[in-house]
Amino acid sequence: LHYSTGMITAVVLLGILTLAVLIFVLLYWIVGKAIWMVFVAAAPVALITLLVLNSVWHKVEYHPTVVSLLILGLFAMVYYILHVYCNMPHPWELVFIWMPTQLLVLFSFNIRRKK
Repeated sequence: LHYSTGMITAVVLLGILTLAVLIFVLLYWIVGKAIWMVFVAAAPVALITLLVLNSVWHKVEYHPTVVSLLILGLFAMVYYILHVYCNMPHPWELVFIWMPTQLLVLFSFNIRRKK
């Protein structure tokens, strides 16, 4: 059987977004305020899922981009947590960790065996 891998991936990612919206609405009804952290956390979940599905579909050429976006999403999540929940005004110092991490990942995807 042949399946449309792009459509399966889209359905799964839209399912994650729908779940995030559902959790956001439920928390709004229960707590009475908007908890945007739900969407900030949903991004890395979606990117990890995309990475797994791309591995299953053998679309490894997208791995560097997805992993780079995943790292950016994780750092955005840490920034948001520090800023909103730990009352740090602007934890800009995270950039000094994020930048070499991104370079490390991008360089590691370019390691090749010599012939």
